[in-house]
Amino acid sequence: MTETNQKRRKLRSSDSSTKNASLLYNFDNVNQLLHKDGRIRLDFNGSCSAETKYEYFGKSSWDTPDTLKKTLDIRHEETLLPRRRTKNIIDPLPDDVYGAFHRRMKKDEKSRTLTDRARMYFEMDNLKSSLELLQQHDWNKHLPHLTMIKDRNDIDELLWKRNATIQEIEKTLAKFSNWEARCADLSTDMKRFESSHNMALLDEDDDDSDESILRDSLDQLAKKRKQQRIKRYGRPMKIFLGNGHHIRYDPYLTPTVAVEEDSS
Repeated sequence: MTETNQKRRKLRSSDSSTKNASLLYNFDNVNQLLHKDGRIRLDFNGSCSAETKYEYFGKSSWDTPDTLKKTLDIRHEETLLPRRRTKNIIDPLPDDVYGAFHRRMKKDEKSRTLTDRARMYFEMDNLKSSLELLQQHDWNKHLPHLTMIKDRNDIDELLWKRNATIQEIEKTLAKFSNWEARCADLSTDMKRFESSHNMALLDEDDDDSDESILRDSLDQLAKKRKQQRIKRYGRPMKIFLGNGHHIRYDPYLTPTVAVEEDSS
């Protein structure tokens, strides 16, 4: 039997089709200064050669090229809003149709959000499991399933790529935990705002549901509501400008400018 017809035994260490290479960490083309603590050489006495990639800004020319046009003919056209139409036009999207569409859109958006969150949590669980495998004693068996390895017999390459993979996984997990904390804070702020807004609406309608509005007089009821408005929004005020005019401010009205009355 010839050698070509013999089936050579294939070791698992030489099997490169266990996982797609594009899904693995690849540290072969990384910057050596950033990831391997490479030495930076500073030469203050050397002369600049023609192969220098960078040029000192003092040698560059600041003259404006003749090809550029210094004066640009730019016309600023003021855009005016269209006038409000007085005729009653039929709404192309009635409220009943828009309400159904809006509810369907919110439902689909919530469903997609939950699906994305479930996918992210699943990926983070896989990263945590990979990190635990790299911290075990047989980490060299699991490293080729996570990172591109050129020579599995090179212990220096294995150690360096193991540390680099652990750092990348820890960075990803830290970013995810930061995002998760910010989402929790945002959800808490939204719930607090909604509860405070609902409480404000209940406070405004509190006196309407009270039996006191039936037994109190209109003057007493007006005085009571005025005190509530002052407590909630502040008092009306006047700001004297010193030029014969003053600004009248009221929480419920638009500020206006009025002429000072002659006290004499």
